[in-house]
Amino acid sequence: MFEPTFNRAIKLRQADPRITSDAGALLLREADHRLGLTADLAAQLTDDRDPERIRYEQVELLRQHLCAVALGYAHQDDQDALAHDVALKLAVWDRPGRRGLPERLASQPSDWRLIDRLTSPSNRRALRTALREWVARHQRATGRARQVAHGTLDIDPFPIEVHGRQPGGAYHGNYRQTMYYPLVASFRVADSYESARLGEGFIHTILKRGTFEDRLGEFNGVIGNGLSAGSFAANEASLLLKRLAFNLAGMLWGGLEDASGCGWDLKRVQQTVLEAGARVVEHSRRVLVDVARAAGVLWDRLLGRIARWWQPRGLPRSAPGVAGVGIWGRPPRPRRWVPPPRHAHLSLVLRE
Repeated sequence: MFEPTFNRAIKLRQADPRITSDAGALLLREADHRLGLTADLAAQLTDDRDPERIRYEQVELLRQHLCAVALGYAHQDDQDALAHDVALKLAVWDRPGRRGLPERLASQPSDWRLIDRLTSPSNRRALRTALREWVARHQRATGRARQVAHGTLDIDPFPIEVHGRQPGGAYHGNYRQTMYYPLVASFRVADSYESARLGEGFIHTILKRGTFEDRLGEFNGVIGNGLSAGSFAANEASLLLKRLAFNLAGMLWGGLEDASGCGWDLKRVQQTVLEAGARVVEHSRRVLVDVARAAGVLWDRLLGRIARWWQPRGLPRSAPGVAGVGIWGRPPRPRRWVPPPRHAHLSLVLRE
């Protein structure tokens, strides 16, 4: 308990664990679920872990990582605190009803091992394919399955400063820095799309309105382009995941602009809509999420737009011309439940 001197009527105390400041994770999960994004991506990835000892499925680890990045958590150590966030639990777990509420999510080491698995050539190839596929699905969903008739292609550099002796980095005389220097191709229709190449493979990401330079600045400011891994493959996998997170947040960003009829920048969307405060209450067999009123008005408009996204009905797993597309928004499959290891902290522990 703390009592500020400027107003003795105010009493400060530790928050209830069912209070969150990142309720927007639920919006990210709704957009993800409507388009079947992370579920279909995880199905394309190889996972060499022992199935009998897996507590966190590949799709849950992906979802936790992408939500954290989209919410502005740039450091892997943040996963230790987010593992106990009630909104993240509801958004990440593939468990029905209230079963995920008392269970912690993955910690920083699990997130690091995810990146390590994604460095394989086949997994990086799947990430690149998913980036392109996510753009296509969002375009089809918001455009009511109409094809794009005209577009503009623009190519720009995407400088990423590197530190130390990271493989693949080179000194750039104009910037006077050691960096990765991929070229980025942006394709603009009613929405704008970006495609970047870091070494091998393309990186596709949604951009809404405005110039490419504006969107590049927003990516650096909201998501961050820091790449600190000791291998080129790990840095590429990290950048691909950052682009996926930017895609996912950009889908909400575009929907909010369409719903409100005015321009937004992604940082404002993140601070106003995604980082919304909420309290989670269990009532009967339901989980009630009481969102702060200021954000709730915007949530209503945004969820209304997402509900009108077009979805294919009865699309087969291997539909002709739609590689890797399954039924969008299908429910998770049942699986055996594995408890957390003994060394896992079941409540939040802050490191010094």
